[in-house]
Amino acid sequence: MSEIILQTHNLAKRYKKRFAVSDLNIEVYRGDVFGFLGPNGAGKSTTIRMMLSLIHPTNGSITIFSKRLDKHRGEALKRIGGLVEKPDFYGHLSAFDNLKFIGSLYGGVNKKRIEEVLETVKLSDRINDKVKTYSHGMKQRLGIAQALLANPELIILDEPTSGLDPQGMREVRELIKNLSKEQNITIFLSSHLLTEVEQVANRMAIINNGKLVVQGYVQELLNSSDQYVQIQVEPIEAAEQIIKSFAFIKKYERHNNSLLIYTSIDRIPEINAEFVKHNLQVSSIIPRRSLEDYFIEMTERAYPAFQNAKTKGVGNA
Repeated sequence: MSEIILQTHNLAKRYKKRFAVSDLNIEVYRGDVFGFLGPNGAGKSTTIRMMLSLIHPTNGSITIFSKRLDKHRGEALKRIGGLVEKPDFYGHLSAFDNLKFIGSLYGGVNKKRIEEVLETVKLSDRINDKVKTYSHGMKQRLGIAQALLANPELIILDEPTSGLDPQGMREVRELIKNLSKEQNITIFLSSHLLTEVEQVANRMAIINNGKLVVQGYVQELLNSSDQYVQIQVEPIEAAEQIIKSFAFIKKYERHNNSLLIYTSIDRIPEINAEFVKHNLQVSSIIPRRSLEDYFIEMTERAYPAFQNAKTKGVGNA
């Protein structure tokens, strides 16, 4: 069985009468890229701040590398690195000097290690440039370099691609993959960008209103719910009659000029062949079983009020 290196036990944080996090139980295994998903305001940042001992839980506890955080804070935290929201640096200093200063807070970090982490995040060519000349994406990568300074076994990243353009997001995703595969670092990744987690994470948890909705292996969770295919076809009335003749089709829905057909993906060629046989015009065939579908399905099932949030930032930077 895989080693659990980060675990929360009935974790809760209350602000006055409102619980930002409530009875949260999650487990992160060594080697995971663990996606921590939830809409804005779900309690993700509050949870991370408790994990990094920046705020104290109201109830419950956190165990890191088998050590209770409240009882062995120094011993637990020295093995992890963290990036919480927007990284902050001295703009008039170079990347090297910023990391040298931060390293001094750890008791000192040598030049070689600073150069190594800047190489890892692909900033070696800007090592002596003042940070105020850096783009937002470069500052985010410098923030990850800071988290790597002390050779952590676990890094906790809070929305590391927030505000980045598509190229910057891609660079950070690739960096996360490389840290996991090449340096064997376990990564706890908080995000509301669903496709981001789907691309990099092997395990995940979804929270909403501070409570756990579901956790597990990404592919197992996705495969546990229905897949469907969206087919744009004309005339749609004739296509519906053909669909009704297939015994293997569980159900279908009509959506504007498309049919949403719930069936296994390997049945798509058979369905398409039948449409072509009857001279129907098929414009597009799109398999649907994404993390976004699953995310919305699970959060709506747990908290119907989440319906109002679908257009208020879910999946958006």
